[in-house]
Amino acid sequence: MKTPYAEARQLFPNIPEEIFSLWLDGRIEANGWPPRTPTWERVLRHKPISFWQALVWSKEDVKLELDRFTLEARTIVASLILAKFSGWENRVSDYMGSQSPEKMRSILEYLGTHHRLPDPIILFRDGLSYEIVDGCHRLAVFFLLQQRLGANSPIRDEQVAWVGELST
Repeated sequence: MKTPYAEARQLFPNIPEEIFSLWLDGRIEANGWPPRTPTWERVLRHKPISFWQALVWSKEDVKLELDRFTLEARTIVASLILAKFSGWENRVSDYMGSQSPEKMRSILEYLGTHHRLPDPIILFRDGLSYEIVDGCHRLAVFFLLQQRLGANSPIRDEQVAWVGELST
């Protein structure tokens, strides 16, 4: 009998192993498999399985500028910043869970020391913009630091990301 992890990898043969490790394995453990719950709807960004099967993935350096992200992605990042650094309750803070403040502090420390994100973020191209698949906390801390430090920021604008794109 196949494990849920093996079943997921069979369903999504184009998704690289590192993406499974960073994004899907923990969610399979927490939410079970197959992906049939409302939680999975959010994890899969309300996209059908066929969408994820059609993506072609590449690992690249991406210049992180907020205006290069979709409105939904910018809203998630802004909501996380408000929730975790200003204490404002919102729909994102309710979804992100109790470990979120520790996670944000850990990312902040890592960025401060290494001037890069601790792990690649996972994005997909939506037209000319990026949508966040995994890495909301990392991006929130990144953009907050960039905003606060401005031109004096030692943090690189280009960060490593997995980028999914529909094949043409």
